[in-house]
Amino acid sequence: MRFRLRGTYRGSAPRSESFCVKYDATGGNILQCCADGIVKIYSAKTGEFVHKFSPAGVSSGGAAASAVMSVRLLPTGTSRQLPAVFLTEGRAAKQGSRVSNKPASGGGSVALIGCADGHVCLWNVGTGKCVTTVQKADSSDNGALGVLAVEFSCDGSSFFTGGVSRCISVYNTETRQVSLQLGDQLTGPANRVFALRASPEEPNLLASGGWDSCIRIWDTRSGLMVRSLFGPFISGESLDMCGGIVVSGSARHTDQIQLWDVSTGKKMDQITIPGGPEDVPAIYCCQLSPGGRYIAAGGSWASHAWVFDARTGSVLGTLKHEKALYSTAFTQDSREVVFTGADGNLLVMQGADT
Repeated sequence: MRFRLRGTYRGSAPRSESFCVKYDATGGNILQCCADGIVKIYSAKTGEFVHKFSPAGVSSGGAAASAVMSVRLLPTGTSRQLPAVFLTEGRAAKQGSRVSNKPASGGGSVALIGCADGHVCLWNVGTGKCVTTVQKADSSDNGALGVLAVEFSCDGSSFFTGGVSRCISVYNTETRQVSLQLGDQLTGPANRVFALRASPEEPNLLASGGWDSCIRIWDTRSGLMVRSLFGPFISGESLDMCGGIVVSGSARHTDQIQLWDVSTGKKMDQITIPGGPEDVPAIYCCQLSPGGRYIAAGGSWASHAWVFDARTGSVLGTLKHEKALYSTAFTQDSREVVFTGADGNLLVMQGADT
């Protein structure tokens, strides 16, 4: 399969940087997390603006706005983890209309959202209602509770938060209460946590990465670190895990994209980014497609984005953009991938059989 740019969608006004992007469970809508405190939803097919809501309850561009840093959708088929009220009621969103194509089962339409001020909340994307606030905004001067990454376990029974505090919290999804804190002074992150990724096969396995150049693999039942992968400098959504393999994208200009064996902690392979020194960016986003066949990556400097074959490292698609790219996501069928970043645009690449 080869990937080519299908369309560039300009973000709705007011435009701002975008730190995270995800497709909904159907692939029909794209969720975009913005620096102005707004989550915007677009039609994946046309790029038409559909809806927006404010996780922290602030107006777009308001003085109290805090950047939305991360979003994850409840995995499909896991609505049993939530009380019925979670899927049907909640505080009404202040802006916009409803999204029309949420999954009927509820799974996949519930969004976990983390903000730079420490705010963590759960929203029903289909109804545009906030169901519950898990963690309130941090009022301290240094923003010590700032949340930079959130994640659901593959079975939806737990969710995780991490960020400025260097503490990774494990929550019970049904009660929305902290059940465990991962790490201590010896085994915990030594700097900010920018990425969390749960295994899509094992509900009790979680990978974390950040500025301390170490990816940690956690057993979320015991709270113990079971593996450490030394080297990757993670500065965004540039960590993923599938089929016993971790892929990392480092914010540096050498040795950026690497693949690791979870069972041994050893580096398996490294993908060479094509081009000369002037063409090689620091990687800010790096994600596997569902099933692990493809890798999408983008970043700074030359602001390129690529889709690679995860097995061979060959380039299956590339694009060049004027601004840095901070986040990427595949559809469930792996036939489409979206990038977003500093200018708030959505760049959609589509795969076609060759």
